Amino acid sequence: MYSEEIEEGVRRSVCRARPASYPRPARGVGLITVIACISFFSLGGLVGVTGPAIPSLTVHLGCRDETQLGSAFTCRGAGYLTGAVLASVLDTRCSKGKHLVVVMGSLLAGLATLGIVWTHVFSGFLVLMVLQGLGLGCVDTAANAVVLELWGGSPHVEPLMQAMHACFGIGAVASPAAVGALGYVLAFRLWASIALLPLFLWAGGLMMAGTGRTGDGEVLWGEATLPLLRDGAHHSEEGREEEPGSSRKERETLPRPFRDREAGLGRPTSVPSTVLAHAQAASPKPSIAPPASSPLASLPKSLQAGVSFFLLIYVGIEVGYGGWIATVLLRQGLTQSLPVASYSVSMFWGAITLGRLLAIPLATCLPPVPSLLLQLGLSTLGAICLLTFAFQTLWTAAVASVVFGLGLSSIFPTVMLLPEALGYQVTMWSTSTFLVGACLGEGIIPMGIGWLMGSKGIGTGSFAWAMAAACLALWVLAGCFFSRWRVRAGTGCPPGRGGGEGGGQARMGEDIETVPGPA
Repeated sequence: MYSEEIEEGVRRSVCRARPASYPRPARGVGLITVIACISFFSLGGLVGVTGPAIPSLTVHLGCRDETQLGSAFTCRGAGYLTGAVLASVLDTRCSKGKHLVVVMGSLLAGLATLGIVWTHVFSGFLVLMVLQGLGLGCVDTAANAVVLELWGGSPHVEPLMQAMHACFGIGAVASPAAVGALGYVLAFRLWASIALLPLFLWAGGLMMAGTGRTGDGEVLWGEATLPLLRDGAHHSEEGREEEPGSSRKERETLPRPFRDREAGLGRPTSVPSTVLAHAQAASPKPSIAPPASSPLASLPKSLQAGVSFFLLIYVGIEVGYGGWIATVLLRQGLTQSLPVASYSVSMFWGAITLGRLLAIPLATCLPPVPSLLLQLGLSTLGAICLLTFAFQTLWTAAVASVVFGLGLSSIFPTVMLLPEALGYQVTMWSTSTFLVGACLGEGIIPMGIGWLMGSKGIGTGSFAWAMAAACLALWVLAGCFFSRWRVRAGTGCPPGRGGGEGGGQARMGEDIETVPGPA
């Protein structure tokens, strides 16, 4: 007669036993997703504000020319790499949740940006760029992992991932415009202030954790972060709530559905473990298992290395173009106005933002692989424009920047979704591994572009040839990558998407350590 109560009690007790996973109340999930989007907005702003400020920072720091600041991208990339690895370490060591890594990373990046305005020493500027990159790396890794973990397996995951990266693009558009309109000092202070917003939202979520419940789910901000006092309830040592009339013995021996009943109902004083095990096995409701301890074990090494190297080149192109295009326009004489050059950078980031906004509805009907190939084709068209007519006038440069930005727009979120589309789980550690390549790309390729322009001359077309060569490398990598996966799957389709029993995953060979079931 107590089978339904037993099943419900087991379900709730299993839910409460998940120490490191996310509960899914609507309020908590929505607020964490908002924090991730705002953090990506500040991430885009802090990344985009540096490029148009290079001419002013050259005077501010007393550098000989703009190309000397190429080392700033390397320092930020080194910090970015460290932050990406640190985020995964903090996730395994800290029980407060991935959203706290996002908040603290955004706070560190904002404080470092404020320090850049105050320092006049070049070495101090480089140290602050390392700290800024450290915070941005934590934000990038943790925010991607949060969205994939909270919404993984849902039809909303691809649109939400595209939307979060669209927030990055919006910030990257607004920050160069702020440099042109306000000057680099006020622009840096503005974006440093925006980077502090996730901290206030997180604190507000903590304070609001005790104001109500969200159905039968747990209150995320109180039990997954800090144990807050709630009105009308007490907390036990384990952090769970007790009603004023309940006894400790009763709470320890009975599932929760029995705790609120009166003693005269004839209920049992304890429930045998065999009955609980039988009820859990027979329950039609799915049990919630803790996350796997080694998510990378289910990822083929070729997929892991391919995504990392792909992101290395892509992020290098994106940051390199946004960081140097204003300097190229000024040094080639297409404009003599720093605000105009800054607005040209905004056009590039605006095209990226527009592409990511368009990718939100397209993600519901266009799979990641065709979407990636479409984006690469448009990027190649932009590179051809850069090689042929882009730097004849300011307007042709703007058109080429828009086409190139549209092509690059949604490549990053599409590639981040690719392993899940192939049937594999993407967690904090795997996200950190992917972003190691992205961090190396941000540090190496922009510095290499600066060195190339310094040695060959900006007017020789070295900037355009660097962009074209990087696009060609992306095509070669994508061709080899998809060809190998289709051939090794033996079915002509990605693993986990058909081709007989098991979706072809059992034929992947030695690259797979553990083979997950079909999606």
